[in-house]
Amino acid sequence: MSAHATEFGARIEQAEITDIERTAKGFRLTSTAGTSWESRAVILASGIFLNQVDLPHDVHEGAIKADVLRYCPVCDGYEHSGRRIGVIGCDADGAAEALFLRQYSDDITLMPLSHPELSGEQAAEMAEAGIAVKTGALAALEPHEDRMDVRLEGRDAALTFDVIYPALGCRPRAELATQLGISLLDEGCVPAEAVKDSGVRGFFAAGDVVAGLDQISVAMGHGAMAATNAHNWLREQDRHTLQATD
Repeated sequence: MSAHATEFGARIEQAEITDIERTAKGFRLTSTAGTSWESRAVILASGIFLNQVDLPHDVHEGAIKADVLRYCPVCDGYEHSGRRIGVIGCDADGAAEALFLRQYSDDITLMPLSHPELSGEQAAEMAEAGIAVKTGALAALEPHEDRMDVRLEGRDAALTFDVIYPALGCRPRAELATQLGISLLDEGCVPAEAVKDSGVRGFFAAGDVVAGLDQISVAMGHGAMAATNAHNWLREQDRHTLQATD
């Protein structure tokens, strides 16, 4: 995909953009290194920051490769049908993921890390669905080629699973949108309308930073829509459309 883009003139540059501001001609973006870019239109596709389990990077990536650590039940739940699945979660996020994964296996354990994280209603839902709940602060994760051992404080023996799904929450990377005065939704996402019209002329958004289902297929669709909308908006500014020239 990168080769396809560059073949038709796109430039790909690695940078961390921390500031965006309106200018007379469009936008100015500035990186942590102090480099600036001027642009007439911008598509924000900054995604989300996913709260991961605390493992060294190489160990973390090895666990994913070994299929004993996964983060997306919607993406991967079916692959673990009938297996021993552990969910390390916080309050409603963990409970919701455990209930979702219950469709694929009758051996689901939720580890909310501390009992007060589950309301009485959530605890009743877990019991009704046959989901085991094990509490205790997370002491250690021990990935193996064929399993994941989870050690919780206050328990002598490790809990063993074929795969674990952390449900520790995420944060949309929407700071640049707020710098332009765009109001975020309660969960911190950019409103879905920003794929077409963010309320800031020439600024569009796509992917997981936008409210909706965090899936690659959705992000690809957003990207196609946002790019087309940005393209058409630029044509209108240059009076290259029928409407603009009438």
